Amino acid sequence: EMDIATKIRRFGKTRRVVSYHNLKTTPVDVQDIAEKCEEADPDIVKVATAASTLAVTIVRIIQPSLESG
Repeated sequence: EMDIATKIRRFGKTRRVVSYHNLKTTPVDVQDIAEKCEEADPDIVKVATAASTLAVTIVRIIQPSLESG
């Protein structure tokens, strides 16, 4: 989880997965959450959220990338 990832040291060749889970909704700031996970030196970032519809979730995830060009 992203809230404790920086407190856990790396061990050998083990890969670090930094994750965020919100199983109630997909936050509007999902891109910011993913970027915050990136700050914890991950090998993999995992964001798991509940989706009311697939289309809404996809738009929330890719829209920031489209707007930044």
